[in-house]
Amino acid sequence: MIEHCHREIAAIEAQILAGNPDIQGLCLALSDWSRTEAARKRGYFACLKDGNRALNKNEPIPEGRLADSPDWMTEGQKAGWNYAIEHAPLGLLKKLDRSVLAAWVVAEDLHRRASEQVEKFGILTKAPNTGLPIQSPYLPVLNKQAQIILKAAEQLGFTPASRTRIQVEEPSKRLEHNPWADIG
Repeated sequence: MIEHCHREIAAIEAQILAGNPDIQGLCLALSDWSRTEAARKRGYFACLKDGNRALNKNEPIPEGRLADSPDWMTEGQKAGWNYAIEHAPLGLLKKLDRSVLAAWVVAEDLHRRASEQVEKFGILTKAPNTGLPIQSPYLPVLNKQAQIILKAAEQLGFTPASRTRIQVEEPSKRLEHNPWADIG
């Protein structure tokens, strides 16, 4: 796990040195990793809203790996679903997370489509009755979907800050901690 942290930190530092314009976001990610690494050395997780607390060794673990997108999704949404499944850490998304991932995917799709319309027509348009300039009707859609994306992404562990609060154990290690594994 520590090696993974070091690789992530090195990748963030490389992006900063390469001139990535999101300096604030990259520095925030670095500070999250630094606090997490120090907390791991002390044996507990930091970076939680309520401060430091011990890692829950008896956390319930949902079964079943999340894989196929729901049939009702559009082709664009299915592509977003597949992207999330392919790029999420192995073992992170479970079948129980289906509805949260669906909310993220649909919001991402609507956000992209609204963004395309804002790009096409601009942030201002003419009011139909008066001809006066008004805000594009796509802007509230764009902003609302961005809020939904961020909220769902935080719940799913898709943001740099939320990733510091999760651990994905290898299945073999998980069985070692499970007192019920021998019953059957």
